[in-house]
Amino acid sequence: DVAKRDWLSKNNVLNKGKDDAAAAWRLANDVVESEDFKQKEKTVKDWNSTIDARLWISEVKRATSALEAQKKALEELADTYSVLSGGQKYAEKEVGQIEDEIREIETFVNAQADKVSVYENAQTIVGHLSTIEEGRESIKKSLAIVELENKKLADELMPILKKATADVLTAKSALLKEESVAKAKEKTVATLNLRGLREQRDAAKDLLAKITTAKERIETLASAKSQHELTRRNLAERKIALDQKVEKSAAMEPPIHDAEIKMNIRKDDLDKQSDTVNKFASALRTKLQVGDICPVCRQEIKSALPLEAELATLVGGLKKAYEEAEKTYKDLVDAKVKLDAEIKTESKAYEFKVFNEDNSVAIAERRTLEACKACGREYVDNTTLSTLASLETSTTKTFAELNAKIKEGEERETEVENIRKELESKRKDLETLTEKVSVAEKAVNECKGRISTAETLVTTKKNEVDNAMQKASVFIVGTWQVHWQDSPKEFATILTSSAKEYHSKVQKMQILASKLETSKANVQHVRDVLTAILSAMPSWKEVEPNSVTGVDNLLSQANTLNSSVATALSKLKTAEENMLCNQTKLNEFLAEHPELNLERIEALIAYTTDDITRKNDALKSAREAVVAKKTLLESAEKPMAEHQTNRPEFAPEDSLDSLNERIEGIEKQLAEIGEKKGAIHQELKTDKENRERLGSLIKEAEGKMALYQRWSRLNRLIGDSKGCNFRKIAQSYVLASLIHAANSYMQTLTDRYTLKVTPGTFVISIEDAYQGFVSRAASTISGGESFLVSLSLALALSDIGQQLQVDTLFIDEGFGTLSGEPLQKAIETLRSLHSKAGRHVGIISHVEELQERIPVQIQLNQEGNNSSSNVKIIPEVR
Repeated sequence: DVAKRDWLSKNNVLNKGKDDAAAAWRLANDVVESEDFKQKEKTVKDWNSTIDARLWISEVKRATSALEAQKKALEELADTYSVLSGGQKYAEKEVGQIEDEIREIETFVNAQADKVSVYENAQTIVGHLSTIEEGRESIKKSLAIVELENKKLADELMPILKKATADVLTAKSALLKEESVAKAKEKTVATLNLRGLREQRDAAKDLLAKITTAKERIETLASAKSQHELTRRNLAERKIALDQKVEKSAAMEPPIHDAEIKMNIRKDDLDKQSDTVNKFASALRTKLQVGDICPVCRQEIKSALPLEAELATLVGGLKKAYEEAEKTYKDLVDAKVKLDAEIKTESKAYEFKVFNEDNSVAIAERRTLEACKACGREYVDNTTLSTLASLETSTTKTFAELNAKIKEGEERETEVENIRKELESKRKDLETLTEKVSVAEKAVNECKGRISTAETLVTTKKNEVDNAMQKASVFIVGTWQVHWQDSPKEFATILTSSAKEYHSKVQKMQILASKLETSKANVQHVRDVLTAILSAMPSWKEVEPNSVTGVDNLLSQANTLNSSVATALSKLKTAEENMLCNQTKLNEFLAEHPELNLERIEALIAYTTDDITRKNDALKSAREAVVAKKTLLESAEKPMAEHQTNRPEFAPEDSLDSLNERIEGIEKQLAEIGEKKGAIHQELKTDKENRERLGSLIKEAEGKMALYQRWSRLNRLIGDSKGCNFRKIAQSYVLASLIHAANSYMQTLTDRYTLKVTPGTFVISIEDAYQGFVSRAASTISGGESFLVSLSLALALSDIGQQLQVDTLFIDEGFGTLSGEPLQKAIETLRSLHSKAGRHVGIISHVEELQERIPVQIQLNQEGNNSSSNVKIIPEVR
């Protein structure tokens, strides 16, 4: 059926293609045989044969237009000739005016002939006259200055000089007397030898400090020995208690093992029973309902199956037994864990090895012996304290006596210093008076110098005036309005003005003479050019000038007109020759082609090359279309013949519609069978996926159960509802790190104390090396020791973390509780922070001893009893 349907469909398509090709061939053939096609062929033929004729016609028209254009250009040039002719007449008129102006200037110059030499030397003469005028004015001013300075010298400057000289002599006499008194008192102070007394006092003060240190270390040695013995006894007692707890912990292992076995057995029994009950109940609920027949007893089910709560009672006894076993096991484990923790803590705290290695007593003995040697005592015994006390008493007395002597000497030293200050003040006064004498002498000398300078200037100016008058008389001749010797300034003004006018006239005459020569030459050149133009255009002799006015660049315009006339005449001749030649060729072509006339050729001129190309392409396309359509018709007839040879056998009832109807019914049956097959395949795929998913869920459940058991164990150890257990553990680690860092700082401050944390708490205690490393509360230490502990903790806190690290520390007071070596170590530790870690430390304190150890200071000193203070920076900033 499909083969029959396809043959019929293709037969219809081939028949339609053959009919369409035959119709297209007939249409293309009609176009070639049409009258419009033939007319286009004739137009293309005529256009190609008249190429030269159309060119000759265009050249004739172009030559005619050029001939008319040149005639019009010559008419316009005639107007230009008229303007230039008027410009020539105006230029000739200007030549006459220049000649008249030159004659007028010559008359003025001839009248000034006797003063020409004066005008030529006018600048020199004016200079001499200026010297005469300025010299006379300078002489008058200098004479007035001499009179004024002489009066000032006699009435003012000389009396001042005499008084200043007398004052200097009086001050020198008084200064010599006081200097003799000061030298006598200085000798008295020198005999006291204050420097030696201060050195003796400093030595006594240093010895007192060493005695105090030695007494403190003797007390520390006794305390260290007592503490060492006490620690030894405590360690022995703690060792006995620790051994007892270790034995108790070992005895708890068998009961714990038995309890764990019992708990596991109870757990297995409970799990097996619960699993059996749950599986049985689940199977019953999915398969049996009220009214069904029980597969075991074959009885009808008359009521609902039991719920989860009812089924749970079946395993209640086993569950209770398991819970009791689990509680017993956990209680035993917790008790052992607690006991092991106590053993571990006490074992760590029990450091008998550290006690044996402790050399605190030996260190204290060595330090005590060093302090006693510094006081002059080479050994330590029971008499050492009394010896030190006697030495301290005598040294204190000596220190007081030296202080009294130094105070008396300092008072005398202050008195001498005050006398020296007064002498220095008087020396400055004497220097001031001496300077006044120098100033007065300088003023007198300057006044005399001004008088001498003015007198010299008068003599010099008189000589300059006489010399200038002699030189000026040589140049000045002729008759003038004023006499030059009586009024040199006025004469110089008149001479300058007259000379300027004379030189201006002479210069103008020279310019006019040059201009006259140039104008005459230009007029002659223009006349020659216009004559040449008239020879070329004789008809222009009758052209009259429009007006006699000036024309810019007259000669240039005349030459331009001459060139334009020559060019226009040449183009006019060329156009006439071109028009005659092309007209002759056109007449000969028309005689040879009688089928063409001038109107037909001019009509062909309207067609462009593109128009003819398009017409020719259209003719060619029409011819090619006939051939192409004929070829298509032959191509359509050949497959039609081949198709008829493959005709299948058709039944009488077979048609295209009946075949399509049968094929559609069969395809519908195939689609239904395919859908059933696909549904079966999908069911098989879904079943496979469910099996795979069930296996993965079982594995996932097992993994989650293991994860749950691990987290459940961790929850029993550190978990609670508020997170307190975990927080305490984390905080204990942070506190342990803080105490470790604080101990590193504590070692640089003192070798006596070590910070510790009581296990299981956040209580910080102190371990005292001088008392056998016994731990005690931090509240039992003294003020100075408390400051050292607080400082260590503060420095440790500032080190926690990179983001929380503190770069600058301020310490307010606290140093007043320290003295001696602890104070020195604290200061050294703080100073090392900058060199090691780059930190800055600011100390706020009133302890005077700190001033000697801290180089950079900001001091606040109160002014009297008011509320204001002065701020002083050491070292001073400049």
